Parts: sequence; structure tokens; C-alpha cells
Amino acid sequence: MIRTIALLTLLASTAAAQQYIPSEAEKVAALKRAYELTEPRAVKTDRIMPAVDPSEVNAIDRQTAPTPRPKPVKVAETNTCTRHGLRKVVTGLNWRCRK
Repeated sequence: MIRTIALLTLLASTAAAQQYIPSEAEKVAALKRAYELTEPRAVKTDRIMPAVDPSEVNAIDRQTAPTPRPKPVKVAETNTCTRHGLRKVVTGLNWRCRK
């Protein structure tokens, strides 16, 4: 069963590799035929956006409101003693909060 699947996979991959690839001349001829079969349409050449005087653009930019400054973020106090209005007293490796 596994041998059959492997053989079919091998045959399918070699068949896919032997597909017909047209040459450049054939591609050009096909594109010319397609162009001749379709009707040529008028191309719109108007500008998408109207032309604007650069001085007007600068005036518009100056009229915009300034961006507000971000509010400062409060940072939590890392020292427990100062957070509670006390002072830290260290004796050796131990510490405690005192008035």
C-alpha cells in the first residue's frame, strides 16, 4: 500500500514537471491577438485630486490645533516606609519602619 502511494506520487510529480511552457514569441503573439479582439477604450487622464497651491497647504497646516501634552504617569513609591510617612531603619540584614 505504501509502495503504491509512493509510486503514484512519483508519477504525478514527473507529469506535473513536464507541463508545456510557451516561448516568449508565443506569449507576445497571444497578447497581440487578445488586444486585437478587445475594443480599445478611452483612458481617463484627469487628475484624481485637484492641484492645490503650496502656500494654501501650509496655511491649512498652521490652522490645526496643537496636540495636547500627555498627562504624567504617577509612579508608585517603592519604599514601604516612605509610602506610610515613616523612615527605614536597617540593622544588619533586617529593617523596620520607625517614626
